[in-house]
Amino acid sequence: HEMVLPFVPAQAGLFVYVDFSSLLPTASFVWEQVLTQVLFRQARVVLTPGESQRDTRPGMFRICYAWVTPEVLEIAMERLSKLVSKLRRLGLEDWEELRTVYGGTNSDKNDGSKKLSSKPATKFRNGGSMIANSNNNPATLTTSTKSLTVSAPGKLLLAGGYLVLESPNPGVVVGVDKRFYCSIQVDQEKGSSVEKNVAVIPITVSSPQFGQEWKYEYHSATAQLMANPKNTSMNGFVEKTLRVSLLCLLHNKTTTTMVKSIQLTIRGDNDFYSLVPHLKKSNLPINLSGALQLPPFLQAAKDDNGKILKTGLGSSACLVTSVVAALVYTLLNDAAAAAEPKGNDKMNSMRDVIFRLAQICHCHAQGKVGSGFDVASACYGSHIYERFPKEILADLLVQLEEETTTTALLHDQLNAKVFTTTWPGGLQAPLQLPPFLQVMLADVSGGSESPSMARTVLAWKKNAGSAATTAVPHWDDLARLNPRVGELWQQLMTVATPTEEELKQLANTAAKEWNSSDDTTNSSCRNILYQLHQTLAETRHHLKAMGNAAKVPVEPEEQTALANATCELPGVVAALVPGAGGYDALACIYINTDEVRHRISGLWSEWGGKDGSTQVCPLTVQGINFGEGVRLEP
Repeated sequence: HEMVLPFVPAQAGLFVYVDFSSLLPTASFVWEQVLTQVLFRQARVVLTPGESQRDTRPGMFRICYAWVTPEVLEIAMERLSKLVSKLRRLGLEDWEELRTVYGGTNSDKNDGSKKLSSKPATKFRNGGSMIANSNNNPATLTTSTKSLTVSAPGKLLLAGGYLVLESPNPGVVVGVDKRFYCSIQVDQEKGSSVEKNVAVIPITVSSPQFGQEWKYEYHSATAQLMANPKNTSMNGFVEKTLRVSLLCLLHNKTTTTMVKSIQLTIRGDNDFYSLVPHLKKSNLPINLSGALQLPPFLQAAKDDNGKILKTGLGSSACLVTSVVAALVYTLLNDAAAAAEPKGNDKMNSMRDVIFRLAQICHCHAQGKVGSGFDVASACYGSHIYERFPKEILADLLVQLEEETTTTALLHDQLNAKVFTTTWPGGLQAPLQLPPFLQVMLADVSGGSESPSMARTVLAWKKNAGSAATTAVPHWDDLARLNPRVGELWQQLMTVATPTEEELKQLANTAAKEWNSSDDTTNSSCRNILYQLHQTLAETRHHLKAMGNAAKVPVEPEEQTALANATCELPGVVAALVPGAGGYDALACIYINTDEVRHRISGLWSEWGGKDGSTQVCPLTVQGINFGEGVRLEP
């Protein structure tokens, strides 16, 4: 298994039958005979070749494991493993020299009449070192292990739901402090003579929160990711992200690194999933205090039907982005490692590459070109976003799906999209959270199927606006309002921070009364906050009405009741169901004081549950700024 060689396991017998054919330069018994001698001369291990057993497949060998003690067998397998690792890096010229030294003929048919030479190979001295530079000087190979952890944050789409699917409509995206973490360990060898694209790389991916472990083999010559048949489940986001990322990164001709194995461990913060089942199971109060007492990285909560209860923070985009970032940081541009930046300076320099590669992986896994704002938030944090044109990726995604394009051409096209092509759209403006504002979320133990909801709404929009002169009700209103949300947020980033007294007044007054002040200065913080409150209330109205017209639960009645009650609280700027809506966690923008936060938490903790309705729990989520996206963890 460790050598990634297919074999027929022994069943009450003396032998294991192993397929070494992947090591041979071509399928020929000449090369099988050469390999027989190499195994003996270099590893001092005697195996019986398949030709002597009348096997018609070159490269088959029989191991008689019962002939020696378990201790000796372990030594033999260790020697064999090291030799196989070296053999995988041999080029055709190396094999030709081996045939010159150890025997074989120019014909694929070998009658065995020619004795193999006992002449020692010049490239195989000093304990089995088999790789040499073209000038016959011994190559310097160093083995190392890279280990690190990368994380990517979740998101809230405060404005732009559905419309962000059609450029140039903007999305106002706030990143949140809950993250997916990808820990990576890469075993590799470096040296000027490392041969690329010949190794079969074993990969292990662990997901403790889902109780899963997936094993794969990446065949770099064909860019195939082969799942171990013993895997008990599959994850399309993991598999397709691995295949596309490795195709992009492992075929870099400038690298001097050969990857030997990859291990990944993926975890997500608790708040990506409902906390209520865990709080009940742990006999903790269903409130913010109870949520903060839960241990990290709990298994994802499910309902009685086995459905995972998500909160809508963009778990799949965070997973993909964290895996891509870990692979990019570890594998990309190692040839310039001495001169390149380190730590998060290096991560920042790679952020645009991570964004484009993660978008490709996420679209490939979803089977469509989505809006991409969730991946953008995972990369950059809070910002104003515009969708990139679908045409950028359409042809590439077809080729990735059909797998008919040659590896070299597919790699070239993929690298052009990741490293050289300019993508319109994407990040339009950075956003910061003013120090006097913060966000929090209410877990309603639900979760929504955003793709199917989006398809239905877009189909309704197409029919509603079929006539060239007919405006689309609610859609057109939202197209006017959403940019205004972004403009007001940007104004709050530059306005003077309220004094302590002003902040106290805002925190103790309902937002609908903020315009009753004697302050008539349009640029004042209070006035901008009131305009933001009004604008977000209008977007809520039109999103709900649009959902009703399209027969999609964009804002279900249960969410409406909770949002309205939250909006009545002093210090609350707005409450809404972010993104596509439905039963994702309710979001609240509030004046950033402990008093307001406890007020909101108290309302939510007492909401529902007594009459059989859904219990609501405050999540421990807070907003983050632009520049706090994907990062290298300490």
